[in-house]
Amino acid sequence: MPSAFNTRFSIGDRRIGDGEPVYVIAEIGSNHNQDLARAKELIDAAAEAGADAAKFQSLTFDELYLAEHTTPEFQTFFRDIELPEEWYPHLATHCRERGLHFLSSPTYPRAVELLQQQGAPALKIASAQFALHPDLVQIAASSGLPLIMSTGLADYGDIERTLDVCRTAGNNDVVLLHCVSRYPTEMADANLRLIETYRRSFGCLVGFSDHTLGTHVPVAAVTLGAAVIEKHITLDRRMEGPDHHYAAEPKELAAMVRDIRDIEAALGDGTRRPLGREEQRFIEEITMTWVAGEDLPAGAPITREALTLRRTAAGIPQKMIQHLLLYRTRRAIAAGTPLSWDDVEHVG
Repeated sequence: MPSAFNTRFSIGDRRIGDGEPVYVIAEIGSNHNQDLARAKELIDAAAEAGADAAKFQSLTFDELYLAEHTTPEFQTFFRDIELPEEWYPHLATHCRERGLHFLSSPTYPRAVELLQQQGAPALKIASAQFALHPDLVQIAASSGLPLIMSTGLADYGDIERTLDVCRTAGNNDVVLLHCVSRYPTEMADANLRLIETYRRSFGCLVGFSDHTLGTHVPVAAVTLGAAVIEKHITLDRRMEGPDHHYAAEPKELAAMVRDIRDIEAALGDGTRRPLGREEQRFIEEITMTWVAGEDLPAGAPITREALTLRRTAAGIPQKMIQHLLLYRTRRAIAAGTPLSWDDVEHVG
């Protein structure tokens, strides 16, 4: 069945998709460590790195768990990574001031509304919600905002069902993110070719949410057609918290963005272009032309055995040999002399 999904569309003021720059998301997640000032510092780092968006995780214990079914230790852990709802306007404003899109992953229905109120230009659906919370996906799809959806915990059936939800809601602005939900992801598990498989199978834009160490794997994903790259950011990998240890520090994120922009330029559009002036000049310098391999008397027929090839700026090019064999010398030509058409005349 033909895909209903768009392969080019806008997220806020950014165009994404085929022929457009890769959309880079700096995933702050819970690395704010419950400190609003640190959250803003991470937004600053994302902006200085050249990212397009700073993303958080809309986590609230009371919306996701029943206290009586969890341990006090888990409650303490989770409350330390929550995103306070009163932060949303502060984060959204700071993102706008720094030229970034404010994004977050809603994990409960009210968060969708809160993000819309703050002008989030898209919604990021995390892997857990993608695979396990279809009602939330339906609410997000019905918002009319583009959806960027991680597939780390999903199988093909989950992906098909979720895309059907989007189609039914009339939301055709969808990006599937290949994602491996292991933190960090080993290189042998990254499976970047799945990006191409998703593109062929589902007919929508595909990106990569990266959890590997370093920045070379997400850069490689761009060469396989990733339209969106998401990478975790931290101010310091030594900080305490579940996501710091595999995240990129600010200088690494900046290097990743630079490398992505270089790769975009290097990939080009796949069209063979005419040779430029420099290339033409190089061709002239290396063209093989015919040179007298021995002394040739006047009136001697031109034979292949009497000639040799050398790189010269003057002379008859190698490709003209069949035509040249129909000629004879007009005058005596010393060995080592490049032949010119003035030196020969047509036989008969």
